[in-house]
Amino acid sequence: MKNKFLKRVLLILLLVSCVLGALYLFNNETNKIKNPDKKSISETIIETQQESKEEVPIVKEVRIKALGDILYHGPLNQYGKYKGKDGSYDFTDHYALIKDFLQDADLTIANLESPINPNRPVSSYPNFNPPADLLKYLKDTGIDILATANNHALDKGIKGLNETIKNAESKDLKVVGTYLTDDTKPLIIEKNNIKIGIAAYTYGTNGIAIPKDAPYCINIIDKEKMKSDIDYMNSEGVDFKIFCMHFGQEYQTTQNKSQEDLANFLVDNGVD
Repeated sequence: MKNKFLKRVLLILLLVSCVLGALYLFNNETNKIKNPDKKSISETIIETQQESKEEVPIVKEVRIKALGDILYHGPLNQYGKYKGKDGSYDFTDHYALIKDFLQDADLTIANLESPINPNRPVSSYPNFNPPADLLKYLKDTGIDILATANNHALDKGIKGLNETIKNAESKDLKVVGTYLTDDTKPLIIEKNNIKIGIAAYTYGTNGIAIPKDAPYCINIIDKEKMKSDIDYMNSEGVDFKIFCMHFGQEYQTTQNKSQEDLANFLVDNGVD
């Protein structure tokens, strides 16, 4: 009888000890969560202070889009005249499917591969001269810059080249690659706090001689001049350099050695 009683007492004491031990552990862990030790608080404060002193990098972005060779052959001019009213030309349909695509860019560049001289009749191949109405449609489509250094730039002579620049600028379109004066520095534009330098060059002008009294009127591919443009961009703190190169052999779908050499030259000198 006495042994049974002692066993019961011991069992009860063991159960009480287990319960008290469990309560102690639970209470201890709860206190740790509610009241972390002083060392942990101190470390947390130091880490927070260090993080707050670190500079957060500022990310700057600019979206640039480009399209090439706006070149109006006869049927395109005729269609624009057919769609127009009172003698004007309407080219809305030509750009309807790409307008939204271009307008979400911060900067859009296009190669205008012809002069636009409203003082001369509209014409196409081999000496192009689309109607001046075209410019407002290019602007409305979202184009900001026209690269005009190409083999058709002098199709209507120096007067055609000059009129192209004047008419484009009157529609708030910037021109690069052809010039009214000997100030032939590259175009520099700032978008979203990013400086962008743009230059344009052509391999030639279809055998049409560059006027002796205006040798500056168009950028012909020349490494020394291109290096000078790059140096100017660097001196102006340009972040991103773009060269619009009108080169290569017509109707060929792969580049030639001359193009590879020029591309390597530009990249080696920091062109993006």
